[in-house]
Amino acid sequence: MPRKLAAGCGHSADFVRKALICCTLLAGSAMTSTHAKTDDINWRQFEGASIVWAYDIHPYADAVAAQLPEFEKLTGIKVTPELYPDDAYWNKLTIQLSTKSPSWDVVGTGIQPAWDLAPASCLSRSIHI
Repeated sequence: MPRKLAAGCGHSADFVRKALICCTLLAGSAMTSTHAKTDDINWRQFEGASIVWAYDIHPYADAVAAQLPEFEKLTGIKVTPELYPDDAYWNKLTIQLSTKSPSWDVVGTGIQPAWDLAPASCLSRSIHI
């Protein structure tokens, strides 16, 4: 990665660091002020639904998978995990999103895939239950 890009397209590293700190603080403030009360949410409104969650084999996936039984108990939503080796997952993700395949309901992504897929409108907020 060129040094200029890493420093924020011409800005100093100090400026970029301060900007990131400000963004983090603002995001934290926004999340705190708009935090939903758990009493206002019907956690079982989609009880009986099934979803497919896809991700690559990774410690993050292990952490999420460990919480699936608790999620299913609390929501009544059955989650079927589909975990793939790293390269296979990212290739399959690109195909799934670019063809708008309905095979996966929830996917994991990262910065680079998002940069590649967002301009092509492959990433969207689609909730169809």
